[in-house]
Amino acid sequence: MPYRVQNILLIASLYDSFVFEVDGFLAEQVAQDFYLLNLDNQPNISHASSLESAEQILTYENIDIVIIHLASMRSIALELVGLLRQKHATLPIFFLLGAPLDLMFIENHQEELKEVDDFFYWNGDSKLFLAIVKHWEEKQNIPYDSTLYNIPIILIIETFIPYYSQFLPLFYEQIMLLNQDVIRHEHQDHNKTLYMKARPRVVLLHDYDSAMQFYQTYTRHIIGIISNINYVYRGEFDKDGGLRLLQNIRKHIPTLPFLLQSFNPLYRDIVTSNEGEFLYKDLPGLRIQLRRWLENEIGLGSFIFRNRDHIPIGEAKTMVGFLHKLMIIPDDSLLYHYQHDHIEKWLFTHAEIRLAEYVGNFHQESNISQLRQSICEGFRALIEYRRREKIQDWNEESDLNINLIYKIGDDSIGGKGRGLAFLNVLLNRYSNLCNKYPGVRIMVPTAAVIATGEFDKLMASHPDLSGLDELTDAGIDARFLASNLPPSTISVLKRIIDQTSLPLAVRSSSVLEDSISNPFAGVFRTFLIPNSHPDPAIRLQQLTQAVKLVYSSMFLKSARVYRENLRIPSREEKMAVIIQKVAGSQHGDHYYPLLSGVAQSYNFYPGTHMKHEEGIVTLSVGLGKTAVERGRTFAFCPRHPHKDLFDKLNIVSNSQRHLYALAPHQIEFDLSQGEDSSLQRVRISQKLCETELSMLSSVWDNDNREFLTGSLIQGPRVITFRSILQYDQYPLAAVIDDFIQLGREVMGCEVEMEFAFDVDPGTNQAAFYLLQIRPISVTCKLYTESLEAHLEHKSDLLLFSSYALGNDIEEELDTLFFIPPDRFDIVKTEEMAVELEEFNQLMRIENTRYVLIGPGRWGSSDRFLGIPVNWSQICNAKLIVEVVLPNMSIEASHGSHFFHNLFSMNVGYLTVWDKAKNDYLDWTWLHDLPTLREGKYFCIKKNPHKMKILFDGKNAVILK
Repeated sequence: MPYRVQNILLIASLYDSFVFEVDGFLAEQVAQDFYLLNLDNQPNISHASSLESAEQILTYENIDIVIIHLASMRSIALELVGLLRQKHATLPIFFLLGAPLDLMFIENHQEELKEVDDFFYWNGDSKLFLAIVKHWEEKQNIPYDSTLYNIPIILIIETFIPYYSQFLPLFYEQIMLLNQDVIRHEHQDHNKTLYMKARPRVVLLHDYDSAMQFYQTYTRHIIGIISNINYVYRGEFDKDGGLRLLQNIRKHIPTLPFLLQSFNPLYRDIVTSNEGEFLYKDLPGLRIQLRRWLENEIGLGSFIFRNRDHIPIGEAKTMVGFLHKLMIIPDDSLLYHYQHDHIEKWLFTHAEIRLAEYVGNFHQESNISQLRQSICEGFRALIEYRRREKIQDWNEESDLNINLIYKIGDDSIGGKGRGLAFLNVLLNRYSNLCNKYPGVRIMVPTAAVIATGEFDKLMASHPDLSGLDELTDAGIDARFLASNLPPSTISVLKRIIDQTSLPLAVRSSSVLEDSISNPFAGVFRTFLIPNSHPDPAIRLQQLTQAVKLVYSSMFLKSARVYRENLRIPSREEKMAVIIQKVAGSQHGDHYYPLLSGVAQSYNFYPGTHMKHEEGIVTLSVGLGKTAVERGRTFAFCPRHPHKDLFDKLNIVSNSQRHLYALAPHQIEFDLSQGEDSSLQRVRISQKLCETELSMLSSVWDNDNREFLTGSLIQGPRVITFRSILQYDQYPLAAVIDDFIQLGREVMGCEVEMEFAFDVDPGTNQAAFYLLQIRPISVTCKLYTESLEAHLEHKSDLLLFSSYALGNDIEEELDTLFFIPPDRFDIVKTEEMAVELEEFNQLMRIENTRYVLIGPGRWGSSDRFLGIPVNWSQICNAKLIVEVVLPNMSIEASHGSHFFHNLFSMNVGYLTVWDKAKNDYLDWTWLHDLPTLREGKYFCIKKNPHKMKILFDGKNAVILK
């Protein structure tokens, strides 16, 4: 009996398991891959996220191979391998890598990882799982198969893990599809069976010695060899190992096809001179050409309904189709299939194990109607669960008014799309949290995600959209606005316009967006459109423009600079687009949610009696632009919502003055003018007469220095959210706390969550909207001794900060940008941003990193809080210092796109407060340094000595 892999155990964090599912619908896609290639033994995939859960599955299930996702299991990887080998000595173990750090890890632990059978690199293609399975099956079966059949073998020798992880799935698919083509034209079943058994096998090896040994054993079976050039030869690394293999093979079989591959094109001549063929591994466009060759079809076989005479009376291809047929087939047909376990077996082959067990547990029902009803209930529950667990392909029945996540087109839904889908899964799997708060509806707004396949279609049909680096941002926008979206995209946009006239959000979801190492937070565009024009054609035009401008934002200067700083090639980035109903309702003349916010599971600046892990939330009235762009917000700890983080005077002076909203009466706008072109900035004082908004404010009693809460109290009002936070009118803090703690648990890291909360004026129904979740990194390399000791030697310090975030900066800096306090003018901050951008560009050209020091909040969308720079304008800064001058009242910064990107790029961020006990900045020493350049506002200084920057987790110092 040939060896078959039927059960795989994938050990990864819950979040990473989910990502595999979302970007490839892993279980379904693997089954589809096997089905399309006429492989009837598609494996089941079980998931474990810890040592304990893995051991439990291994105890109760017959697992054939174990695949360990190294990136999420790196901290316990060695322990995991040791434990598996100790308790399951013969169980095959494979590592699934996903980052360069994983390659370094296995390089540094070669001795400990000798027990691992092989290593693969996840590139987002589910066919890698097919390749791993077939690779292992065939390695075990070749000794058996080769004695019974004259099987042909293609031998691959490759050492570079990412490369063979990309190529191995391709080779399996090519060979099997070619084999299918032969079978398809063969009419004799006997011959078809022979062709299936005789398809070429693929064997992957990694060094010269094992390759030669295999070749000598199976010489008569080998029909071709594909080899790397550099690998181990006789125990030592040999840069020409592949050439040696070619030369030795040529002595025995001069005509055997032999393909040598390398990233070095200089090998071409020497390979051809040895009668081999050469392939340049980095051939431009190779991946696109190969992807076009691949076929993607869906189908796991149909269920044929029959009567007792075995005559077909119906067919079901899907679970939904099965349910529809089940409701109408005759009683005798249902009883026939049930008595013969047909339904149960069909479900098992479709990996619907739970439903199969549910159906199989029924006793013989005397009442056939009750049997039908029970089975139908099981199918309905499964279908509803699956709809919420998975992203639904958009079809003619899709409806943006049904609370689901839809996928339009092929390929990836991007990082932000993954986050939305993951939130939907959390609501489905943890429904107890939703039921915990009966007065609040908790939901993810319905979304349709235009997948990256539609982006590829657009780029392929418009050559003028390539090579845009020389154009201005306006020129790039113009190119995209002049382009034509694919017909498949336009047809969906028309359907959306027909289905709803409520405001729509059009959001970016690039492939790399919202990852823990490359968040791209706020780098790409989001447009909100009122969707209220009386002419549907105009509404479609506005929606189409928004989609095009989201696409174009991937090529704008700010995005290019961001990628360059992270050394990410532009070819690795693609854009998906999310179309979503805007969370909120009509409040007077405007549409907005009552409040929006950003919640983090980790508080970088915990106050007295608070802990880092208790989290932090920033709230703002209206649309979320204020919260994510560092405007005036209200901060609180969700575990302690009754405690103010700042004194009352500070809350008053930093109170939100304006809100962002959509105006349904604004039917015309020009989106090319920017993301704000469709928004209205409204003074909050104009909206306080509305009952819903008045409950978010308090009257400030200046005489008694107290807030008075109540809608009937007269006096100057300040946004404090006290009715909700202090008096628990709605359980907002508890809901937020539950979900950020859950997010931390299931993602295996700290998280940031964007949300909105609204109370419908008509129904008084409260709704909490989960809008986005992303991982955040808080890993710091810290100075282990207290930094306060340095205060005893202030003459050695440039500054001391008691509000610091960052790592010890290993590269010592000597260049400083700063604005002298006497040059800072709060009404000219936009001019300052322009000047700073020019100086930053000079530093980019000179490849110089610097310390940036200036008054107010960096990166705020509110120019009266500080200098409103974006990331591209300060991208060469290695440390940013926010100085709060005596005439300023600015709260510490928390969650925002700007802040998140800084930390992910290991850029330090300090605040020097004039009111803080120990905070200190030596302006005199700074002024006296030699001047490199000087502008109207900024001075660039050069310290003759390198400065050392130290962090201890709370404080930071810069040593002169």
